[in-house]
Order: sequence, then C-alpha cells, then structure tokens
Amino acid sequence: AFRGADVHTYLAARALAKGEVHSLDVNYRSDPPVIEAVNALFGRVEKPFAVDAIDYRRVTPAPPERDHRPVHVHGAGRSTCGLRVLTLRGGGVEKEALLVRFGRTAGMQAIAYDIARLLDSGAKIGDRRVAPSDVAILARRKRELDAARRALEAIGIPCVNRGEGNVFD
Repeated sequence: AFRGADVHTYLAARALAKGEVHSLDVNYRSDPPVIEAVNALFGRVEKPFAVDAIDYRRVTPAPPERDHRPVHVHGAGRSTCGLRVLTLRGGGVEKEALLVRFGRTAGMQAIAYDIARLLDSGAKIGDRRVAPSDVAILARRKRELDAARRALEAIGIPCVNRGEGNVFD
C-alpha cells in the first residue's frame, strides 16, 4: 500500500525513478480471496484510478506452502470472496447523492451493522469465535473514527478509538 494514498506524491516519486519502476507480482500479506476480489474489481476497468499514468497490475497470492499467517476467518453465512462493498443511497432515491456529513454517519452506521452481523454469524478465527477486539476500522480522519465509535456503541459493540495514533507505531 502506498501510505496516504496520495496519487500526486506517487507520480512524483515514479518520475524521479526515471524508468526504474519495479512491481511486486506476489502478495504475501493478503488472503487469496481478497487478492482475487481486488483483481476482479480493478482489473475489469480500463483506468481504475482515473489517472492515465497509473495502471492496475494483477497480483497473485503467495503459494500455500509460503503462507505463514496463522489464522483465517471463516464462518456461517459470510461471504468468502474477501471483499465487501456497502453502498449508500440518499433519501431512498438511488441516484440522489448524500451530503458528505450525512454520508459519513450513514456509512459508519452501515459498517457497524455489518460488524454486528459478523460477530453474530458464528464466524471463527481458527477455532474461536470472532470477537470485537479482532475488528479494526481504519479511516483517514479522526471524525470518521469518532462516527464509527458512536455507531458501534449505539448498538452495544465495545470499541476503543486509537484515532490519535499511527497504525505503524
């Protein structure tokens, strides 16, 4: 992942490389279903990042004998595709856009309910049930994490907001 997802910084760094651009063909960090879902999502669009200078390169998962991650999530009624897409509609009208301030709240409520369904699904990590402490929400802004915390607490899911920290600390 390119930290901060700043396209312009990426393009500037790429220009400095003067043709010495390397790509990783094998992903050792993600589950194969996640890799397959991302490949399917981005691989079918001509310009998935809306920038001519950036293309999407398909990757493959690590060979099973090289997969040293100790756990995999599996469970009743949960998709095994590895990627979930939640959509929001404004005012019940499909084409009507939500204002950003309402969209953040509605989005975090949708995520909270999705987490509740995961916790209630019987999904397991290894041989134990998924717990609230197994779930993380990453967001760009603290106010988005605050909205997530409020949405989770409103439906009784305990959470800790570490929004002031850095995921790499």
